[in-house]
Amino acid sequence: MGVPGPYIVDMFLEYLDAPRAVLADELLNAGQTQPFDLTTLPRGAILYTGTHTDFGVDTNSNGKFETLQINLTVDFKTGGTFQWSGRLLNSFGQDIDFS
Repeated sequence: MGVPGPYIVDMFLEYLDAPRAVLADELLNAGQTQPFDLTTLPRGAILYTGTHTDFGVDTNSNGKFETLQINLTVDFKTGGTFQWSGRLLNSFGQDIDFS
């Protein structure tokens, strides 16, 4: 999120009992939240700061990208071991990859 509300709500229902999450249903533009200050919300152990970079990497000098490198800045509330995953979608919202 990174900025104070209000937010437009999109809802996604995913089936997780599979090798990959499968989109079961979605409701786009389900409504708008009330305005609020982000500092008043409880936060999780990991907070995405909103800062990122991304770029293609050509590992074999053929002029084509073999890898997409994405760097995210996160803030950890406490030390520990954490695990997360990410989905890469095309401009139509279709899965390209999951990690």
